[in-house]
Amino acid sequence: MTSQLTPAGLTIPTQEELTEQIKQGFKDKFGVDFNTDDESVAGIIADVFGSALVDSWQTVGDVYASQDPAQSIGKQQDDNYALVDVIRIEDSKSEVVCQVVGDNGVVLPAGQIVNVDSTQNDFDSASIFTFDQANAQSVVYQIDSPIIVGFNYVVTIDGATFSHIAAPADTVDIVSNAISAQIDADPDLTSSYSAGPQTFDATHVNPLVDFNSSTSANISIIKITGLLKFESQEIGPIAAPADKLINIKKPITGWDSCINPESADLGTFRESDTAYRVRRNRSLLITGRSTLGALQANLLQLVGVSGVKIFENVLDVVDQFGLLPHSIQVVIDGGDDQEIGQTILDINTGGIATNGNVVVNAVDVNGNFQIVRFIRPTLVNVYVEVTYTPDPNQITPENVVDLIKNSVVQFGNSLGDDKNVIPQHFCRPIYEAVPDGILNLVIGMSLNALGPFLPDEIVIDRDKKSFFDNANVAVIEAP
Repeated sequence: MTSQLTPAGLTIPTQEELTEQIKQGFKDKFGVDFNTDDESVAGIIADVFGSALVDSWQTVGDVYASQDPAQSIGKQQDDNYALVDVIRIEDSKSEVVCQVVGDNGVVLPAGQIVNVDSTQNDFDSASIFTFDQANAQSVVYQIDSPIIVGFNYVVTIDGATFSHIAAPADTVDIVSNAISAQIDADPDLTSSYSAGPQTFDATHVNPLVDFNSSTSANISIIKITGLLKFESQEIGPIAAPADKLINIKKPITGWDSCINPESADLGTFRESDTAYRVRRNRSLLITGRSTLGALQANLLQLVGVSGVKIFENVLDVVDQFGLLPHSIQVVIDGGDDQEIGQTILDINTGGIATNGNVVVNAVDVNGNFQIVRFIRPTLVNVYVEVTYTPDPNQITPENVVDLIKNSVVQFGNSLGDDKNVIPQHFCRPIYEAVPDGILNLVIGMSLNALGPFLPDEIVIDRDKKSFFDNANVAVIEAP
């Protein structure tokens, strides 16, 4: 049988067909009476080569199947899906921007380590950083004493000038208060004067936006708050809740403190072939318009977006979840706020109302600003207790505790938004991580760090997302 590619697909011969084809070749060459019985030399040769050829044809079949988006895996899946601009989510680390406070001119080399107050998750600074008023989120100034009559004391922030010419009766308090009041009147800045140390500050109203500051002579810089990016030492969704990344592991003179105004953007584990296939299939809806599926597909295409859920209230009244009549609610994990809001407005035509506590001003087709709302999933910490019984007939790995913890965290954080947590489902990934050495597993979970740890299913609300962390997984060896 000759293998051929037809509109119906690729036809691959069986071993029996290949063997018979070789036998027929012998007869065509040496005559119809040539002996090709199974026990003959020619028959045995035909069988050997038929067996080898079927392996080759199977490889051809695998290559053919790898071109099918529904069957391809690994590198070929990456290449296939890239053709429709669906790129696999790779391993990444959590990232967070912190406010660091220190003395003017102090340099922090890259690789400074801070950790989360509750979990001790370590984060490294991504680059070298110098405390400099030219790149500051907040600056504390001090007017030098004594006051120089007639001198123009000036603070310049992003090109805006705040100044005061000292009069004969002016004091440090008067000059400081005058400049501070001008700064505080700027809608992008706040300022206050502290009488004790006789200092005043300038702080951007957005905790994650910095400015360029400069001063005239006779004004000293007391402290600077800068913005520095940190990333988790480990890959995956390593949590750093807002205001918790505060512990400096190796203090440096002149560096006072560190804090993260917002939670870290969680890292990711490499997307499995199955999850990648599901996301690609959803993305095929992207050509649709004015449907929830099309909106979800377009949102999933945005950089940094790892999950999207969309809910709709078709009623004429507010529903049980508090959604406005005839409205939608987008629950989205990752991505840029402005891009998300604009995409929702672009796809969600027809004036359908939106719900949520994240508010974005997006531009409609007429160039007018429209308010778009959505929400971020709330992370729900899940605490896990795994009790394992070693198999006396096998060798249990020395790092069994770490293997179990990592498998629990990786599987748990792959569940996605609003997916209930079923403890029994964690057995398989644990056994896959530790194929030998474990006789039995007992898994209990709780939403409370103190338990009780039960085998019961944990319900996760639709606007929430379960979160697993190594620090919240206890592994116990059964006696």
